[in-house]
Amino acid sequence: MTSLEDIMIEGNDTKKYTGLNFNGVETIVANAIDLTAAEMTHLHVDYWTPNMDTLQIKLVDFGLDGFGGGNDTANEQKFGTTKGQWVGLDLPLTDFAGRPPTDIHQFIISARPARTGRPYPDNVYSHNAIPDA
Repeated sequence: MTSLEDIMIEGNDTKKYTGLNFNGVETIVANAIDLTAAEMTHLHVDYWTPNMDTLQIKLVDFGLDGFGGGNDTANEQKFGTTKGQWVGLDLPLTDFAGRPPTDIHQFIISARPARTGRPYPDNVYSHNAIPDA
């Protein structure tokens, strides 16, 4: 069974999952995270794990027409982990379903091996990457 605990690491609020298979964060359908208005291009996630082989991140986009409107997409990215140290991921949103999501209704994190994963995700946010000069 997955458990979630809010902990402090060096003065920083952090989430700690124990026994993770998967866990999702869902917005209210009418209040999705609109990535188009702010022209967001990337999703950032920091994580630390002592025991996971794979971290999986899924974004679910209901399109601008809401759940079940015909434009729903979900795409999951899988990453091999580096155990015992903090890792920062800056993921282009185009890597999710081959196109930038318009609005995010669900953010789902999964662990492999399942039900034993202990990730510490932190600093989850979207941003607009500054192009190289």
